[in-house]
Amino acid sequence: MNLTKEHPNRTPDQSEAVLVILSEDLSANDLADAVGLSPDRSWNRGDMMRVGRPRRAYHGVEFRSRLDPAMDPDDHLADLLARVSPHRDQLKKLAARLNASSQRKDLVRVWVTHLTSNGMPGYDFSPDQLRQVNDLGAYLGISIDFNIECPEPESLPSSNT
Repeated sequence: MNLTKEHPNRTPDQSEAVLVILSEDLSANDLADAVGLSPDRSWNRGDMMRVGRPRRAYHGVEFRSRLDPAMDPDDHLADLLARVSPHRDQLKKLAARLNASSQRKDLVRVWVTHLTSNGMPGYDFSPDQLRQVNDLGAYLGISIDFNIECPEPESLPSSNT
């Protein structure tokens, strides 16, 4: 069902998949070199996140899916995995190195996010996709954000009728 056609005021669903790698010791450049792939975004510990927010606690890099945000979450995961799979061995080695040097064990994480306005998010990851995430030495995080537009208070039925 296309909820955007039936309810044109609703925001279309949006999804993305992101591989995030954090480190307490290795700089963003060191992380990118270890992976062998140019990141979409990088930062170093102490960099400003946004005005009014705390500074970054870790060095980090991100690799993002490249699909249209309107595509399904599982398509984004497939795209991200296809992008980083040629670097699987380097990623797994880096994840093991980071895990050995830190108390925090989720420094390599694949995030799949889904912004939905229909209240019925769906994920349909295949066993092969889950195996591939595991083969990277990564955790899998799922984020669902609801963007449900509520009617304005004056348009709600009155209890005085």
